[in-house]
Amino acid sequence: MQVISDTATAIDGDSKAGAERFGRQGLVLVLACGMAGTLAALALSRFYFLGYGMAAPALAGALVGMLALSYLPAVSAGVMASSLSLLLLGIDHFYDLYDLSPDPGVTVLLAGFWILSGGAGALVGALAFRRWGPKATIALLSLVLTMFLVTIHSESSFMTVQAASEPAAKSYGVDGILYLKTFYLMKQGEDFYGAFREAVRQDLRVDLPGVPDHPAQYFNYRLPTLHQLWVWLLPAKGNYIPSLVILLQIVALVCSFLIVHKWTGSPLALLAPILLAPHYALFASGWYFDFSELWAALLLVIASLLFVSRKWVYSVALVTLVLTIRELFLFAPFAGALASFLAGRRRHLPMWLVPVAAFLALEVSQYWQVAPYLSVTDERTWTTWQAGGGLSFAFDTLRFAALGITTKDLIVVLLLALAVAGLFRVPSREHRAFFGVLLLAPIASFLFIGHGGEIGDAYW
Repeated sequence: MQVISDTATAIDGDSKAGAERFGRQGLVLVLACGMAGTLAALALSRFYFLGYGMAAPALAGALVGMLALSYLPAVSAGVMASSLSLLLLGIDHFYDLYDLSPDPGVTVLLAGFWILSGGAGALVGALAFRRWGPKATIALLSLVLTMFLVTIHSESSFMTVQAASEPAAKSYGVDGILYLKTFYLMKQGEDFYGAFREAVRQDLRVDLPGVPDHPAQYFNYRLPTLHQLWVWLLPAKGNYIPSLVILLQIVALVCSFLIVHKWTGSPLALLAPILLAPHYALFASGWYFDFSELWAALLLVIASLLFVSRKWVYSVALVTLVLTIRELFLFAPFAGALASFLAGRRRHLPMWLVPVAAFLALEVSQYWQVAPYLSVTDERTWTTWQAGGGLSFAFDTLRFAALGITTKDLIVVLLLALAVAGLFRVPSREHRAFFGVLLLAPIASFLFIGHGGEIGDAYW
């Protein structure tokens, strides 16, 4: 991560001096900034809902210019980023951005505009950062967050209206509405398990032949933590749930910026929220906003900032909440324990047993409450829950993060390779261990567990 800032400083100066010093250092700078800009442009292109994707090369170019500082490398890297992102974006998605039918003449004009936007954005970014410094970084971050808010508000409006009233019996057949129905039943006085069983009984899917009218498998249940928090914190209207998750997403995006900024102290930290914001926006376009996986993942980003900020007790407390919301995040306390061990803080190791103990206690309590309702003959074993696992499922899970990009397989490989390489640039061994576990443990777990569905089911 220091390559960009060190190289930019080395060749910084007015345009004439910068051109004289360009040489090998300038080439390294262009390649490094161009790669960062390519990723930014591809991510921002996913804001296609309101046409914001058309601004992707200019915004990515602005980031490139802030990183490069010197005008010649900035413009060169901006053009490189916009050109490469156009190739990786794919012609089909490029047409979607502009709502076009295939037309060679128009395609050439818009492709030229796309490429020039990257160079122009880079020049503006370099000028802005030279003049305003960190204020320019905050301005670009604010712009990305504004795009996210406007996009997610537009995309979530239908969901918000639907969530404002209790789903009628036999009117739904998707998990998101099932969880919403559970919330409404809990607000009427039901406990979580009774409400969940009743919500399942009213689901359309139980009318299919051979499908039981209750959660017959232990793995059908979610832990009650998240629903209980909604019942305690929110009014008896489900439309407050998407509003709260949007607020949590904004906090997580800012936290992701602050985490990287602690290490780089440069505009490179903008790449974190830029990569995450369009991905988070996907959850507003369907019944994902009340999925426990999303809430737990957002809270884990906040817990990670607390960890790198040396607020270890608060980080442990939040990881405990994460794990009691969704058991899939069992790797999180082990990340903290390993990092603490390597940092020589052995006295902190017992703290990281707290999330595990709370999780196990909740699981035991849940099993005893639901055991009488489980159908032994229909209950799936752990072996059958591995259906769909393996390398293909691990890759599908990563593909889900690149939906909307034609060449998503290549992007997934590139992002994974850069993520692993980036671990070696994290300054401290403690933080390398922490984020290394957070990165690799989920991917490794998906080699053994799966869903047997399509890529749209790979959200978790």
